[in-house]
Amino acid sequence: MLTSLVTLAALGVVLFLGTLLFRRVRTPGRPHVPLSGGVLVMRVPKRNGILLGVCALFPAALLAAIATGALDSRSGGWLGAVASVLAAAAAAAVALHQFVSAFRSRFVVDEFGLSRIGVLTRRRIRWSEVARLAFNPVNRWFFITTADGTHLWIPIDANGIGDFAAVALARLPRSTLSADAFARDALRDLATPERSTGA
Repeated sequence: MLTSLVTLAALGVVLFLGTLLFRRVRTPGRPHVPLSGGVLVMRVPKRNGILLGVCALFPAALLAAIATGALDSRSGGWLGAVASVLAAAAAAAVALHQFVSAFRSRFVVDEFGLSRIGVLTRRRIRWSEVARLAFNPVNRWFFITTADGTHLWIPIDANGIGDFAAVALARLPRSTLSADAFARDALRDLATPERSTGA
């Protein structure tokens, strides 16, 4: 029992320190990127996804060690061993997802809407479907809510965020832009070349 508590405490410390490390070394994206095939392709810098994958490997390794101990000692019975193995596999899957996401995930923006292409999924939203736009300065993302109630997050550390902001200001419904002045001002700040380039 004491070993399990110490292990869980160590896992909590690793997760906390990993989050702090990621926030300190996260790479900001370039505000402007060239168009690709006539559309804006936004990607979060690969380094960020790789760092998230590395951070996810620590709990995966810790859970794998717990699973190995549970299998060797069989003190928790077969159910404990299976639960430990499943937890380690789930943590490893999260790490793998982050590594693949670093190279595959992107947003594609054009005059008609935007698409989010993930590791296994693809989602398309027309500008006219955006019912609400909010900005979260703590987590550094735009939060989009569509007319059907679904959501999409766009991180501001994505390459091309300044270009996205300019397109969003031109294409989002006026009612959506006027509903949240804070989000609208954040878009304007990012779209302004002097501010988004740090001049």
